[in-house]
Amino acid sequence: MMASFGRIEALAGVALAGVVGLSLAMEMGAPVTLQWASGALLLLYGAVLFRRMSLSAQGLILVAVALAGPALVQGWLGPEALRDALGRAGAIAALFACFGFLRDAAAASEGVRRCGRFLARRPPGQRYGALTLGGHLFGLILNFGAIPLLGTLTVEGTRAADRPDEDPARIRRDAIRRHRMAQAVHRGFIATLTWSPLTVSMAVIFSTVHGAQWRESAPWLAGTAGLFVGLGWLLDRFSPVRRTTGLAPDPDEGGSWALLLPVLGLVAAIFGAGVFLEEALDLRLVVAVMIVSPVAAALWMLAQSRVCRSWPGALAATGERLGRHVLETFPTYHTELMVVAASAFIGMVIAAVLPPDAVPSLLAALGWPAWVVLAVVPWLCVLGGQVGMSPVLSVSLLAATLPAPAVLGVPATAMVAAFSGSWALVAASSPFTAAVLTSTRVATSRARPTSPLRFGLRDNLSFTLLATLALSVYVAVLARG
Repeated sequence: MMASFGRIEALAGVALAGVVGLSLAMEMGAPVTLQWASGALLLLYGAVLFRRMSLSAQGLILVAVALAGPALVQGWLGPEALRDALGRAGAIAALFACFGFLRDAAAASEGVRRCGRFLARRPPGQRYGALTLGGHLFGLILNFGAIPLLGTLTVEGTRAADRPDEDPARIRRDAIRRHRMAQAVHRGFIATLTWSPLTVSMAVIFSTVHGAQWRESAPWLAGTAGLFVGLGWLLDRFSPVRRTTGLAPDPDEGGSWALLLPVLGLVAAIFGAGVFLEEALDLRLVVAVMIVSPVAAALWMLAQSRVCRSWPGALAATGERLGRHVLETFPTYHTELMVVAASAFIGMVIAAVLPPDAVPSLLAALGWPAWVVLAVVPWLCVLGGQVGMSPVLSVSLLAATLPAPAVLGVPATAMVAAFSGSWALVAASSPFTAAVLTSTRVATSRARPTSPLRFGLRDNLSFTLLATLALSVYVAVLARG
């Protein structure tokens, strides 16, 4: 039974590796007909691991099949459109897989753990800002892995919240502190989704918004991130619970902010190498970073192995580790990866079968100016998230059905900012997203149990409403400018 399980995992891992290879080949100029092969390998990956996926992933796959099947039979979906939809799903899956190599390398890094420990143990006046910075910085290289990494350190520093025999005041203080620390990491992480080319959000958005370029949009997307981070800090700063813990703060345990330099250097190196490849090979930045990430991860693993091995031994250990990543770690991505891939596929299919004038006619009938249309996008996405719609699905649908920026009469940057900010807000508030589910586990304590609904919606309600309003105003200004 175990041998069979291992073979199934290995088959899925090899299939996903094939998707990565074919997707990169097409980005480098290989024939687009390879999308059929990429799609077939992705279907093999999904079929092999289907029973191990969550119900949400299984449901999305079934919806994708239910949409594409009748559309093909009725002739609404042509072979070329189906091929493009499969290719888009494969490309997004490949991106997700490539970024996973960095998470593997970072998880074994003592330097990353020291940095996280330093941030988690900042004194009260610095702690929220430090953990927001940590959630953001680690989110760039670890994606969702930033939350459990810093979350483990958060739990270590607030153990009194789980001990009924502790002083009641200390129990209450640690329970409140753990919850606030989890919120800081959570909000820092979701801000990466607004701008970082190391995220799936950027890959989906820039592949669907015609005429958008990351380099041109980056300053405005960073503005969205700053808006969310600043708003979160203000809400925490003036929160009533912040001043009612009843105990003196723990002393500063020391350490240096210089611990962040290696992580900052790694992020800068990945971005720098990505920009170089973008220029040298005429690639999209997201694709260039997708190529750089596994290479950077391999070099990082090699450096880790070299500490206690000779060069030949370190090279062999790194190769073995990369092989295990493909055969053992790739299959563990099944739920998150297939949610993203199936959502991208659904968006492409709906865009293909929808009459070209359907949405423009609706907008003309409503009589809304273009800036109002973009200002409504965040509210639609956030509401969709509360009923179970993933951010990749809501953004893919809107991006596929709304007219192109040039047709709508708005700058491409404004549309990108609306979609990326909306994606982040769904990740921040929806009780169905991986970010909220993971952060809820961190925030929960014996003294203060919580749930995804409470953490994502109720406890984040002020942040979600104010951030959605601020984003609407921000994109409206960009659209009118």
